[in-house]
Amino acid sequence: MSSSANTDKIWLVSGANRGIGFSLVQNLVTRPNVVVYAGARDPYKATELQKLAAEHQNLYIVKLTSGSIEEAKDAAAVIEKRSGGLDYVIANAGIGNSGHRLKDVPVEDINEHFQVNVVGVLVLFQAVLPLLLKRPTRVFEAIGSSVASNANAHQLKDIKNGSYSLSKAALNYLVKRISVEHADEGLIAFTVHPGLVETDLTRELLALPEVASWRSSAIKPDASAIAVLAITDRANKETNGKYLNVDGTELPCCSWYSEINVTGLTFARGMTSVGGIDCLGMESLSIHPKSLSGAEYRELTHSFGHLYTDMRSTCTLVLFSLLCLTTVTLGEKWFVGYWSADTASGLPAGCNIPPESIPADRYTHLIWSFATFNSTTGRIDPLDAGLARRFVAIKHRNPKIKLLASFGGAGLDPNEFTKLTSTKKVADTFILDSVRWCRQYGLDGIDIDWEYPSEQDVPYVVPFFRGLRVAYEAEAASTHRARLLLTSAAVAGDWELDYYQPSAIQNYVDFFNLMLYDFYGTWMTTTGPLAPLYGNASNDLDIHTCVGDYLRRNVSISKLVFGFPNYAATWTQPINANYLYAPSNGTGGTAGRCSGGSGQISATDLKEVLAKHHADVKWDDASKTPYLAYGDQFLSFENTRSIDLKLDYLIQAGFPGGMMWVVDPDTQVADQIWNRLKNARP
Repeated sequence: MSSSANTDKIWLVSGANRGIGFSLVQNLVTRPNVVVYAGARDPYKATELQKLAAEHQNLYIVKLTSGSIEEAKDAAAVIEKRSGGLDYVIANAGIGNSGHRLKDVPVEDINEHFQVNVVGVLVLFQAVLPLLLKRPTRVFEAIGSSVASNANAHQLKDIKNGSYSLSKAALNYLVKRISVEHADEGLIAFTVHPGLVETDLTRELLALPEVASWRSSAIKPDASAIAVLAITDRANKETNGKYLNVDGTELPCCSWYSEINVTGLTFARGMTSVGGIDCLGMESLSIHPKSLSGAEYRELTHSFGHLYTDMRSTCTLVLFSLLCLTTVTLGEKWFVGYWSADTASGLPAGCNIPPESIPADRYTHLIWSFATFNSTTGRIDPLDAGLARRFVAIKHRNPKIKLLASFGGAGLDPNEFTKLTSTKKVADTFILDSVRWCRQYGLDGIDIDWEYPSEQDVPYVVPFFRGLRVAYEAEAASTHRARLLLTSAAVAGDWELDYYQPSAIQNYVDFFNLMLYDFYGTWMTTTGPLAPLYGNASNDLDIHTCVGDYLRRNVSISKLVFGFPNYAATWTQPINANYLYAPSNGTGGTAGRCSGGSGQISATDLKEVLAKHHADVKWDDASKTPYLAYGDQFLSFENTRSIDLKLDYLIQAGFPGGMMWVVDPDTQVADQIWNRLKNARP
């Protein structure tokens, strides 16, 4: 027996070589502390399954033909020897070959369907029952179909699936009987309708003119696996004996085309995708009604808790409908502005930029910076309600604009994100609370500005983003509201990317806001350009190299938004060492009137400095940036020339848009960027 057998969850999935079965296995193998046995009629011909097994050492393929007593016993013997027992069995293998109505269906056709779809499940159950009873979980699940529901018979009268329907109805009774006979042993047995799934079994069915209205309801095997595993993960004694729909509701009272109360849009750890969005490896998430009162109430509990809704929906699997990843359809490219809420008031004259002063027509997205959270509980702190209302009121001036809030930033101790994401209950709470929180304030989504993940965070970064995206997909599907957006302020250093894992995160974010600035600052040993487009012979600290680092990691440029700085980096230098790349002792320059700190000054402060010292501005042709040295002050910043060159680069390379940190009363940089982008086609 494997040494991990007592701690691992042991799964067996039959019919795992394709379709739903393969997607179930593909999901499961990504989970930690899981061993998966995949049953296939001919393991050597199951090439995709073999490939998956080569990539995951926790996957074992066993020969398993539905209805074969010998193969079922042999498979059980292999599992018992290697793992000692089984926690979960999903009887997925089945056929649906015929196209007859009952009046002319051949008896041998019915026999074939019963042999595979009913007898095969019974044979499997008999072989694995002793293994299930050796483990505490004891879940036996059969993949059924809503065509077996009595309530659906009138809807199916024109569909030629007599043998299949009969066999699946018999399967329901078989599993119900198993649940009754073994309830005292703690066995949980139930049947799940996996949805109208696009598989080899349904391809011909969906081509029929009689079912034309169903086609928009069909889902991919990956999406089906997501829901099935969600149900499986939370199975308990209350689940025993039930005949469940893919959304977690009980059949035959409702089915995939009936009007229902959405009582469980569910997703599970290890899902493959929602709406085509990869989400491997996350923990369970549920959406359930709090009550039938119609009150809008949401409550958080452990293990992702439950995001409560009480709406009615036509259950045509809109729950898993494909959602367009392009969140803003505009003739122009995106322009994203980060706005610091601290600049709304309280600064010297001419330095404040309240929401009413933000030029709303310049931006496609505005991001409130920064919202905060409790890293111990995962709950999100309230915003200033009045200021939030004023921020959201920007939509009155630009109804198309998307308004988000960012969490993190350079001022946040990165350990706060570590604490938030490394404890499942805390991360789950934040994920679900972000939905409630965004809807409460009328925001369109959130931005995660994690500066920066370290090696210890690697196991948590991707699941955190995955959890957010899946939660947003789920909430949108169940409420029919626009999905909340998820963006990330992305690092600009190759040394950070292995921890940040953008190639995986890109599957969950709408886009990355590339922070293509702060290449040099007082933390460096020399002065240098704030945002060099290109590097020099001695280093590769530059935008072009950074972009290449992302592309080499197979991050799509369609997910990369080009970041511009709208401030200046400053140093105080010895007068005899006041030049580009001069040694620095890390002392920041003179504080600005608006900025109030050293090392950086705002765009408004820079404008005031340049008004006095414009004659001292120099150009570095290697980095394509200007700099200013006067007295003991050294500044690196952007000007019209450098921004134009960056915009040329952005447009020619195919970036979907630009981003600017930070929105300022001085709009020169924002105006220049927007005037180019608004006419540049994406």
